[in-house]
Amino acid sequence: MNSPILSFMCTLILLSHGASAETWGYGENDGPKRWDGICEKGYRQSPIDIRAQDTDYAPMDRVIFVGYEQRDDVTLQNNGHTVSVDGFENWNNLPYVSGGGLEGKYFLQQIHFHWGQNNSVGSEHRIAGLAYPAEMHLVHLKEGLNMTEAKTRGDG
Repeated sequence: MNSPILSFMCTLILLSHGASAETWGYGENDGPKRWDGICEKGYRQSPIDIRAQDTDYAPMDRVIFVGYEQRDDVTLQNNGHTVSVDGFENWNNLPYVSGGGLEGKYFLQQIHFHWGQNNSVGSEHRIAGLAYPAEMHLVHLKEGLNMTEAKTRGDG
């Protein structure tokens, strides 16, 4: 394993010991069944359960990832709910994703993680009803938009 990746994972594990859900989480008493009103109607919101019988096959162009192999300074922060990785805006070349039906480039803004108190229910989203121990979110922003604008748009 690459030593920067090993260092990052060790740091993440140490930081995660201090994280705890204060008002919401993923357990039986504070999980998705108790989120009523948080995500309102549920359109384009979390959590999502991807079920094969509810999906349609749609061919698309290849998804292109550019610059994700770079190494530069980032900030790790534990906010009590998650560990986040920030600071990409200070990089000379922001990593981005394009293609695959996306209209334009989407630049990496943040990485954060979801995990549970046991090894089976940490993921926010499900696949065929199954939860997983952890989930990583890569948050991107469409080229030409700021975060406030992006939050008001379906393609932001």
